[in-house]
Amino acid sequence: FGLDHLPYGVFSPPGAEPRVGVRHEDTVLDLAAATGREEFARPSLNDFMALGPQAWAETRAVLPEVLTAALQELGWPKSMRFFPKSR
Repeated sequence: FGLDHLPYGVFSPPGAEPRVGVRHEDTVLDLAAATGREEFARPSLNDFMALGPQAWAETRAVLPEVLTAALQELGWPKSMRFFPKSR
């Protein structure tokens, strides 16, 4: 998936609890690490979904910027914020 379509999902980083991320190409961006938002450090999307449509739209609007900044600042794919997508 490219920057125009970033699907949410729950993934498990090596040695850590499941959390929310977005898929980009063949990696997953850890949204809790990239944004510092606690609702993404949960093993489901429930807390994020409970925030409602305005929060969803605001988050969706900034995701390409967050992803691009993480890629530029931390270097893909070496960053701890990016994890290979499981096959």
